[in-house]
Parts: sequence; structure tokens; C-alpha cells
Amino acid sequence: MIENSALRALYEEYERSTEDLKRILKNLSLFSFTKIRDETTTDPDCQSIQTVIQHVVQSGYTYANYLQQLVDGPWNEYNFPIKTPIDGIIEIETMMAYTNKSIRFLGHFTNEELSKKTINSRWGVTFDPEQMLEHAIVHILRHRRQIENFLK
Repeated sequence: MIENSALRALYEEYERSTEDLKRILKNLSLFSFTKIRDETTTDPDCQSIQTVIQHVVQSGYTYANYLQQLVDGPWNEYNFPIKTPIDGIIEIETMMAYTNKSIRFLGHFTNEELSKKTINSRWGVTFDPEQMLEHAIVHILRHRRQIENFLK
């Protein structure tokens, strides 16, 4: 159990955001999952639902790794291909379990102690642990919306 109530609340919202995403994946055919949806994008992570999900899972591991780094935990790079919608669901669930484990390392800190910890992301933004989790939640929401728009 995550002792810090702020971290626990954010983790539960993160889980909630992934539930909506998994519901979409559950109803997709392989064709729909792999179909190129944006032929003009220069971002390889945004061409199909498959590439978006691959990006979402990789990013989720990155966010969890940053949290683990605050207590000198390991950095585990995610490099597994997601080939089907079911793979996507399984990998999202595995990523969330990894995130839960990462947060448990921080669960005994007070909110004041956590607010003093900083994460310097590789994309140039500095976060505290709460902000990193908030970013993770919004990342899921943004890409869920992108996928919903792909399916219109």
C-alpha cells in the first residue's frame, strides 16, 4: 500500500485514466490497431493506434523510472514491441504495476519532503514527484483523446 495519501490518490487517478484507454483497445481489431491513421505526421509515435500505445507504455516506464531514481532505484528501459490490442492492454497493466512499485519507494515521505525532491526530465522540464504523476495522467488522457479522434 502507498502510505502517502497524495501519491496514492494520484496513482488511483492514473489507473482510472488507463481503464478508459484499455476499454478502447479491448474493442479494436488488429487491422484497426495497426492501420496508419496519420500519414502526414513527422512523429513516428503518432502514426497509428499501435504506435501511440507503444509510446504511452514507453513513457509510463520513463515516468516510473524517474520516481525510482529519487531513491536510487534502477532504471529499466522499456523496449518490447506491442503487436496487438491485447498486448497493449497487458503492457499497460504491467507498466502500471511497475509504477505502483516505484511509488511504494516514495510512499513513506511526507508531502513536504516530496515537494523538495526534483526530477529533471530529459525533455527539459523539472518536476516534483506529484507533478510527474500529474503529467503521467494527462499524458494518458491526451493520447486517449487522440485515439478516439483516430476512430471517428
